[in-house]
Amino acid sequence: MKRFLLLLTAFLLPLWVAAQFEVSVTEITVWARVVDSSGNPIKGLTEKDFEVFEDGKQQPLSCFQERDVESGEEAIVLEDEVKVTAKIPARRFVLFLDLFNTSPPEYLRVRDKMGEFLNQIRGTGWEVMLAALTEKGKLGVIAPLTSNLPSIRTLLLKARANGMRDAREKNNLRNIRFMLEKAKEDPQFRDVYVQRAFSMARTYAREEERNSELSIEALESFAAYLLQQRPSEEHTIIVYVSGGFHADPGRRYYEMVQAFLEREEGALSLGTFSDTSFNIRRLVKNSVGKLNKMNMTLYTINTRGMYDGSDNTDASDPAFVRFSNTFLQDYQESLAQIAEETGGAFFQNSQNFKKGFDLILTDLSHQYELCYRSNAEKTSGKYHKIEVRTKREGARVRHRKGYWG
Repeated sequence: MKRFLLLLTAFLLPLWVAAQFEVSVTEITVWARVVDSSGNPIKGLTEKDFEVFEDGKQQPLSCFQERDVESGEEAIVLEDEVKVTAKIPARRFVLFLDLFNTSPPEYLRVRDKMGEFLNQIRGTGWEVMLAALTEKGKLGVIAPLTSNLPSIRTLLLKARANGMRDAREKNNLRNIRFMLEKAKEDPQFRDVYVQRAFSMARTYAREEERNSELSIEALESFAAYLLQQRPSEEHTIIVYVSGGFHADPGRRYYEMVQAFLEREEGALSLGTFSDTSFNIRRLVKNSVGKLNKMNMTLYTINTRGMYDGSDNTDASDPAFVRFSNTFLQDYQESLAQIAEETGGAFFQNSQNFKKGFDLILTDLSHQYELCYRSNAEKTSGKYHKIEVRTKREGARVRHRKGYWG
């Protein structure tokens, strides 16, 4: 643990770095994964097999390249209808641990699979950077890019997840439930207790909102740091391991109060207290647009898996509302959006994390690089939608969906 903290201190990043500079867009690069109905990569496609659209308008390609790691250390490039070979740039990715939003039981389950994944790619030319949002909410690079993957595995063993993540929510739910029980027991002061319960719900919701904002800002700040470390046109892969951050802060707290109001005849109207100022989904969309502009693809691994109540609940505690599939979706939604919009993949609803890491490795082994030139003045301050189509029958294309100009 001590070594982990020392390394982190040496590479700590400020959360405000994302606001320090702007990215100028002249040429847009889109990385596309093309698979068949079974999910297997389709190889050998040419420039003529693709069509790229920005905001619904087809764009002429300014570059095209097929990268096939499995074929060796060469890539097939199409130049003036002639196939040539070229060295594949160094194969690199970032392993980002969101320890702030991951519980200790979840981290223990996923940690060994991360180690197995690193063993699988050891000696194959991969370089890995390890970064983290720590359990205390501090952002940092734990280890810079290295091909010494055993050292990364050692650091994974020293990392600590957030033991307070679920305890806070359980305590919040108990407090609200207690206040509502008081309202039921004392009709004379029922409205007073209901107001207190809703005030608690609002306070707890804002705490969840701040945690979600912290997670989003950390990801943006780290991406901005990476952009300063490499050429703007270089493609960056981030494997984001997280329990997820709440897409709808406070929903469970408000629903608890609302359910009480619906049961109790003559109680105060929920509309008197409703709070609709939170918009985490909009923040995520804006963040994803920036990541796309920085030419970054995220693969997200949801550490919650299929929810195991023994991790987070006390079955003997009637004051605690058990987790549900809807609750899980609140924490999965943002991770799914980040992966889908940046052209990566999202692994969820399973504790078979090896399957998720195998999917990532398959994706990274074969890709198509497509480029087109965009008008920098036209793109300023606007979100631009990207669509890639292929003429190959039965093929599915995964790519980033757009970017902020």
